[in-house]
Amino acid sequence: ATGAYNATGTLGTSRDWGALIATYKAASAPTTTVGDGTSPSNKTVSPNDTNKAVDAFSLATNTGTDTATALAVTFTGSAVADVAASGVKLYRDNGSVLNEWDATDTLVSTTSFVGSIAAFSGLSVAVNTTATQYLITYDIASGAIAADTLQGAVTSVTVTNPLVNNDTVDATLTVASANTTTLADTANDPANSTVAPGAAATFLDAFSFQTSAATDTVTSITTLISGYGGVALIEITSADGATV
Repeated sequence: ATGAYNATGTLGTSRDWGALIATYKAASAPTTTVGDGTSPSNKTVSPNDTNKAVDAFSLATNTGTDTATALAVTFTGSAVADVAASGVKLYRDNGSVLNEWDATDTLVSTTSFVGSIAAFSGLSVAVNTTATQYLITYDIASGAIAADTLQGAVTSVTVTNPLVNNDTVDATLTVASANTTTLADTANDPANSTVAPGAAATFLDAFSFQTSAATDTVTSITTLISGYGGVALIEITSADGATV
């Protein structure tokens, strides 16, 4: 260290004389750090799902302030086409549910993948010494392939300070099998019978529906009747006898 000091004192035969030593320490160079954040959970997703959190990261400086003007996310997983167009979103994780997307998080920007890179540009994200967490979310394409996996991480941020990037891949999104609704035969088909003209409605066929989704809606049913002759009305009733 260099510098100047002054010391005064009275010297005596039984006294030690001490000198003041000035030590100088250079200030730390400013840096901006991308922290790894608290990972969102792994998820099973379906085609057309939106805002599925795939990565969390934080931004902070070691001193002073900085501004992030651009950010890039690199896709890893089975097929980048499983992410919808304009389906990569940057949120500030300041909502009511931490580490996952919720409707009260603040949307910062939206972009698309070009190749395996989703570039956010034109940002003005203030960064200071208090770490702020952000989320990357994906919207799932309508043609996403069952069993494909989707991941991603922040691989670059444009700031003024030197950058330290500690973000890594977090959650894995797995595309579920496509939902199906099945029309099935049942064991309750009626026995053959003979009916007379003008007879009351006669039980003719039994079938069931089952869906792999939570719900589905049947909007039309087509029937094929062989040996048609003199049928006045066809009705479909539910198991409890109500007319559908």
